[in-house]
Amino acid sequence: MEQSKFNLLTGRENLLLKEVDGHQLQKEVVTAFQKMQKAAFADGINLKIVSSFRSFERQQIIWDAKVSGQRKVLDDHGEQIDLANLSELKKIEAIMRFSALPGASRHHWGTDIDVFDENIKEKKDVQLTPQESIEDFRLLNEWLDENMNDFGFYRPYANDLGGVSPELWHLSYAMISQNYYSEYDIECFKKNIEVSNIALKAVIKDNLEYLFEKFVLNVEKPLGA
Repeated sequence: MEQSKFNLLTGRENLLLKEVDGHQLQKEVVTAFQKMQKAAFADGINLKIVSSFRSFERQQIIWDAKVSGQRKVLDDHGEQIDLANLSELKKIEAIMRFSALPGASRHHWGTDIDVFDENIKEKKDVQLTPQESIEDFRLLNEWLDENMNDFGFYRPYANDLGGVSPELWHLSYAMISQNYYSEYDIECFKKNIEVSNIALKAVIKDNLEYLFEKFVLNVEKPLGA
């Protein structure tokens, strides 16, 4: 894989980004999102982005902080996990349930967004938890169920497939992201870890194929894929 594509897929460099409401996305994704946002607003939903492109460096800050205990790691019920009681592999699995490995996040691509309804909450109050999504953003989720495909978006984490927790707020622009998903193979994943300096690197290297299959490949496919 050429270096420029590796850099794009792993969040080290993305030259295709455009600014929208303080967030960065690929130009085609911006256009599609703005059309969807306008349609949602007409139906009483104030659709906004809480997270979009995230660089490798930013993802590593999040990852290392969770490994060190500086940031909370939550379980499926929103309760804090005591990582001290877990093996190193179990720590990795617990973190990857909700946070991707640096260099293996779909947010690196400029095609994926986390969204919310600003009529319900301000951005600063959004928590991005399953409970919040179900209880507070029910109407948003119902609207997305009915309409997001018309604008090219789908949910890669719509259901619990045993890897990443369901994330109803996470939308992906299928026309571009599916190509990147196909290109992001085990060799890319392996090289990403080898050239990085992330916490628990040795354990990740010892479990590369298992983690790749469970948390990177194991996602929903777009309609028609």
